[in-house]
Amino acid sequence: MSKDQAQVLNKDVMINLIGNEPETIKQFEVDFIKQAHQAMKTIITQYNTNNFTEIKETAHFLKTSAHAIGAEQTAALLEKLEEISASHDKEKCKEYIILINNAIKQVYKVIIDEN
Repeated sequence: MSKDQAQVLNKDVMINLIGNEPETIKQFEVDFIKQAHQAMKTIITQYNTNNFTEIKETAHFLKTSAHAIGAEQTAALLEKLEEISASHDKEKCKEYIILINNAIKQVYKVIIDEN
């Protein structure tokens, strides 16, 4: 899937995973937003201390959750952050941290707009 085809929140992913259970899906989405908020705080701390190995690990962890709920754009950006952090490119890491933060905000907006 190309970046252009990736969706902010692909609802089919969760439906295929657990079935058409709107309340359960909503809970997973809300849990993801909470987890993402905490993970981004952690990534920023890791960035500020130049801990690129930990950035890679935290990004990988959050990427798995993003894939699970269908946050495709966020997952793609997290994958890129994983790659960039391995090269210790601080400027590129900063760029992707900002992009990921914005992508998470978009996921949040989609979730909130559903109500």
